[in-house]
Amino acid sequence: TLFRSHTPSGRNIVVATQMTPVSAGVSRTGSRPTPAGPVSQGRPRTGLTMEADPDTHSLRVTDVKANSASADAGLRPGDFILFAEGNQTTSTADFIAVLDEKRVGDVLQVQYSRDGASRTASLKLKGKQPAYTEDS
Repeated sequence: TLFRSHTPSGRNIVVATQMTPVSAGVSRTGSRPTPAGPVSQGRPRTGLTMEADPDTHSLRVTDVKANSASADAGLRPGDFILFAEGNQTTSTADFIAVLDEKRVGDVLQVQYSRDGASRTASLKLKGKQPAYTEDS
């Protein structure tokens, strides 16, 4: 299911609500050009699927894609994303607004909670992975 939303800066976005990674399925708006790099990589990907948790005012991680930036950084389902680049993340729109300022290869700093303990992680953002590989 898709719905339209707005970032804190007023940009329109489209958010997927069914187990779609927060970094996928979202239309990019605004005047910023598409990130540099090979066309196949496109916008940066975290590999996270998450949902807003009103009780903790954070984002609860529901899935982490294997071999993703988040998996490489050690994030796991059940973690709560509190801040991204020092900005509080109480909604997926908050997280996407921060991610939209990044490019493939950049590092995204996140503060999260696991089992009540606050932790930090550095996610080296990856691009879209090819659907297949060719053998030489």
